[in-house]
Amino acid sequence: MILAILVAAAFSSAPPACPLTAASCACDDVAPFMRAPADTGVARIVRSMSDAEKRAALRSRDAETRRASLKALASDHPETEIAALLAGAADPSCDVSVAAIGMLGKLRDSRATNEIVRAASSDRCRVKESAMWALSERDGPGVAAALLGGIADSDSRVRSGAAESLGYQHGAGVVDALARGTRDSSKHVRQASVESLGRIRDRRGLAAVLAAAKDPDKHVRLAAAEALGRLQ
Repeated sequence: MILAILVAAAFSSAPPACPLTAASCACDDVAPFMRAPADTGVARIVRSMSDAEKRAALRSRDAETRRASLKALASDHPETEIAALLAGAADPSCDVSVAAIGMLGKLRDSRATNEIVRAASSDRCRVKESAMWALSERDGPGVAAALLGGIADSDSRVRSGAAESLGYQHGAGVVDALARGTRDSSKHVRQASVESLGRIRDRRGLAAVLAAAKDPDKHVRLAAAEALGRLQ
């Protein structure tokens, strides 16, 4: 009975009074670091639904309900739910979009790669950042170009994700971009760039790694020491 109420509530134009809605509304009213209890409540209710009810809940007005339903469906049937994940990646809610992109990153499917590449040019920083990490260890049209664009982004989190994922690409353009990344204003970007140069093992990046061995941040210096061991 409660599941029928929950699904009906997802399409109601009036604010629904049900456990799922109460938990979801709580997510909207608190700071992100305080969301865990409310998120858990939504996820627990969604997991008890049938697959048909979860798919219906994907059309809910509430973003947390959509996110929890998408994650529950994709966890059970990742390959067969790719259409739902592709739609979720374009969701107006940043939380839903980020969750969908993260799950698409686990699928070795050209449709998933194409959608992640599209997300890499999003005007939403969190979506773009998620796309950078999801492109790790992938190939295909547009992947390298998306990552090269990402490492030049104005947001350091996007640059860091791109630098990490570029460690699985090859070519002079990749090495040059990572070499520039070792001089980035963000220590996280510098560290990721150094680590990726070590992973690629292209000696054209040796000079940049040697310079990074004198970086003011100890984590960058340690990454440089490890990278030098691979490059020499």
